[in-house]
Amino acid sequence: MIISHRFRFIFIKTTKTAGTSLEVQLSPICPPEDVFTPVIPPEDGHQARNYIAPDGTEYYNHMDARLVRRLLGEERFKDYFKFCVERDPVDKCVSYYMMKKHSSTHTNWRWRLMNWHAFVLSGRFPFDHDKYTDHDGSLMVDRILRYENLNEELSDVFKTLGVPFTGLTTRAKGNHRGPTKPSVTPLHRARIMHAYAQSNAYTGYR
Repeated sequence: MIISHRFRFIFIKTTKTAGTSLEVQLSPICPPEDVFTPVIPPEDGHQARNYIAPDGTEYYNHMDARLVRRLLGEERFKDYFKFCVERDPVDKCVSYYMMKKHSSTHTNWRWRLMNWHAFVLSGRFPFDHDKYTDHDGSLMVDRILRYENLNEELSDVFKTLGVPFTGLTTRAKGNHRGPTKPSVTPLHRARIMHAYAQSNAYTGYR
């Protein structure tokens, strides 16, 4: 999660959408007074800083926009440009499953034994809509970028904000990917897309 006072933006970090790569790349670009939350495991080039609020509460990596607003204050939260990234739900679930199954820092023996079909049936998907919506379902970010067009959409946002950006070149957590992707059947796709109906209302994925 990033709060840039210099460039006046808030980045709400979602799951499996290149968020860590973006944090690593922006860390040396943004000034020392900006907020960068710690990432686990630590990544070279990323400097966590200023993530403890004045009241002692900590900003953390995948925190939701509601808590950011409470800690930052209504006025600045409203004034800053807020964005997040979302991804096709099936691709998101495949990436999440691969991470949980193969990453030494994100898994346990239950995940190592779980096959893709069992994962889909379990419904333990990485939902993120609650990170960028209010309790009444109102959208709290100004823009949801698409992972599939991330470089183009980031360039558009950062050009408006005045952030020096020539493309996302960092690829963090590359060692979390397994050897082969699971086979996605029409049944898997239908079940996942149905589960993501709420977030699809905001993102437009079908």
